[in-house]
Amino acid sequence: MTWHPLCDLDALAVGTPRGVRIDRVGICLVRTADEVFAVRGSLLLNPLIRISRNMAIVRQDGELPLINPLRLNDAGMAALQRLGRIRRIVSLGALHGIDDAWYRQQFQVEARILAALDHPNLPKVYDFFSDAGNEYMVMEYVEGDNLAALLQRQGGPLPERPVLLWADQVLDALQGIMQEILLNDYNDTISIYDEINRRPYVIVFVGVNGVGKTTSIGKIAHRLIKAGESVMIIAGDTFRAAAIEQLSIWADRAGATLIKSQQDADPASVIYDGIAAAIARSYDVVLIDTAGRQHTKDNLMKELSKIDRTIKKLLPEAPHQTLLVVDATTGQNAISQAVSFDQAIQLSGIVLSKYDGTSKGGIIFCLKHKLQLPVRMIGVGEGIDDLEDFNVNEFIQAFFANSDTKEDHE
Repeated sequence: MTWHPLCDLDALAVGTPRGVRIDRVGICLVRTADEVFAVRGSLLLNPLIRISRNMAIVRQDGELPLINPLRLNDAGMAALQRLGRIRRIVSLGALHGIDDAWYRQQFQVEARILAALDHPNLPKVYDFFSDAGNEYMVMEYVEGDNLAALLQRQGGPLPERPVLLWADQVLDALQGIMQEILLNDYNDTISIYDEINRRPYVIVFVGVNGVGKTTSIGKIAHRLIKAGESVMIIAGDTFRAAAIEQLSIWADRAGATLIKSQQDADPASVIYDGIAAAIARSYDVVLIDTAGRQHTKDNLMKELSKIDRTIKKLLPEAPHQTLLVVDATTGQNAISQAVSFDQAIQLSGIVLSKYDGTSKGGIIFCLKHKLQLPVRMIGVGEGIDDLEDFNVNEFIQAFFANSDTKEDHE
């Protein structure tokens, strides 16, 4: 093992106008034929917090990649130049020894998303990896001050104009990240109508109470019938008489055939009879309504598993789609809902209901990350035609429609 000091401490001494100073000279182990050097310093995050900051220098054929650079004075720069020519400057972020798997997963997800982006307002991620129980991210080094140093130099609040400009840049970068999250695994527009490739094509709708399952079914039935498909709707919600009545109204409006039974009938039996009728009558599409249920009620969630098994008795490959209907105004509780429904009856996608000008629908990013579930359709109003295929770019643009502040400060 060979150790190489970089230079003397005095040569590396740096003032603190940018909050960085060198505490002492470090040396670094050479692992290969290439020479590796290190300089130890510290970084002032705010007047009360200072963290260690080490710069690594790798000499390869006279060229120097710098990792986590520190500011050097003239003498320090001269010593660096004697080592070789600077080839690349990068920043190495690390998550050290975190035992919680959730934090490690979050770090990896962030690294994977950032590595796929090439955005002018984001540092480029060159690589990320795990080593000895730690997670690392190799990023482009961006010269400049941190916010703590800017505030310290300003001696008070920063002027409004540059802050608003920075906010625009942050929003622009955030928009790029959100597009990458949603576009990573599926195309701009996905339509379940294009996926109907067998007869009958069975779609099951699930969700908690009051999210809009019945209205979503009516709107989808209307669109399918307009496209020339024959549609049967099965009223699998037998717990509430009002639910059957409401579904009857939507079936009539759409022109679909409705299969229903008496209140409190066994939902699985009603669905079995309905699918058998659809097969006998050669229907193209079967839409199945299920009772709204809280995801915390184990007996009701087990009933969904029973419905799934019942469908497979007649059509082993069905249901062909199982869609979770989510209210666009729902908060983080939608995640636990989705996890429970997915365990009971494997989900294939999401219908985002009640999505209008007052709701942002940001919960879909969490659902996409947690379960990799694509949004298939969004309900944008109360009318029978107010159900649209989900388009990622249009959704992102609408999400930021009221966030642009440029015109306010130009």
